[in-house]
Amino acid sequence: NRFGEAGLYQEYTITGAGSWRIRRDLSVGTALKYRSAEFGDGQSRYAGGTLDLSAAYRAVPSLLFSGSIGGLTLDRLYDEDDTDPILEAGAAWSSRSEVAIGAIWTRRGPGDHRFALGQVLALGQNFDFLAGLRFDPVRYNLGGRVLLRGTSLIYTYSGHPDLGGTHAFGFQWSR
Repeated sequence: NRFGEAGLYQEYTITGAGSWRIRRDLSVGTALKYRSAEFGDGQSRYAGGTLDLSAAYRAVPSLLFSGSIGGLTLDRLYDEDDTDPILEAGAAWSSRSEVAIGAIWTRRGPGDHRFALGQVLALGQNFDFLAGLRFDPVRYNLGGRVLLRGTSLIYTYSGHPDLGGTHAFGFQWSR
């Protein structure tokens, strides 16, 4: 993932994640993230790593609840970086055919609460359209997912009112 604009601020993130089904209706997951931040002309660069933990519970086939704690520091990005863990809770509903919608609440620190909405629309047997809206600041997300024999290739574009857009690419494999 790349975020920002050259000469101002750029951030690069590499994430490795995995999930495991504990029971038919319960899964847990973890993610390791490496992040590099660069200010100005490349003279100031910082790097660090974090850990995320999550769980998802499928109450009925069409309804999913999730929760996570993220940003657990493994290696600080900045020496004086004392960030609080990021808490998230979400819910999603999916139809039997082509539509899934969801909402997520995020707490990044005391008094810093954010909300986001998302939608997945199946445009064919192997292609999904992805759309989302985040608040504070208002940002939109658009993308697509191609499904091929247990793997997915994912692309999303996230707009930002001040820092421009972010392009994200993903690869998913499942058994």
